[in-house]
Amino acid sequence: MANLSKIKVGNISYDIVPQLGTALVAEDGVVSLKMGSGIACNDSKELVVNIGTGLNLDDKAGRLYVSLGTAVAEGNDKADTGIAVRDGVFIINPTAFKNYLQSLGVNFNQ
Repeated sequence: MANLSKIKVGNISYDIVPQLGTALVAEDGVVSLKMGSGIACNDSKELVVNIGTGLNLDDKAGRLYVSLGTAVAEGNDKADTGIAVRDGVFIINPTAFKNYLQSLGVNFNQ
């Protein structure tokens, strides 16, 4: 059975060709799953998802958070806008935000 190379259905014979695709890998006669960089197997033989810096997983709370980071000023990515999104919370640093607005020419009257 291991050396089958053809199958006949009715009067038509078909070649059997082992095509693994990109997700399966054959090494030393063993077919294994190629998981890519997003999925890994840890030392405890558990599958884990590598979600990068944009997502945070809180195991205790059972929540997945998106971290968008600090807002970047178009044309001036070095400017501290004072605006960020972290752990699902929209954050404004009042001092940095005011300094950024003043750098754009905004005047504050008190």
